[in-house]
Amino acid sequence: MEICDNTLRARGMIAPNLGIVASLVMMSPTLVRHLKLYYSETKGTGTLDTYERELLFDMVAENYCGASWPCNMDGVEYTQRFFDTLMENSSMVGWVFETADA
Repeated sequence: MEICDNTLRARGMIAPNLGIVASLVMMSPTLVRHLKLYYSETKGTGTLDTYERELLFDMVAENYCGASWPCNMDGVEYTQRFFDTLMENSSMVGWVFETADA
């Protein structure tokens, strides 16, 4: 779970605890399978590769926004609304968001 937590932290998303990260991971059987296959030797260092990172972010998005994580083709207004909703809903359960300016 540490590598998933590191991936979220690298994007400025700090979960209140690893239990929440674990519950999000468990929502995706594909992500669980990939973690077992490709990351079992990783001792909590580094971050996830693109495919696994997208699976993790989609689990965060589904859980806190009821939608998929925005992609490059989504409009600016949709993306801003998504992130506003994400921050509002997840902050209620203790998530912290760091910005590059902080």
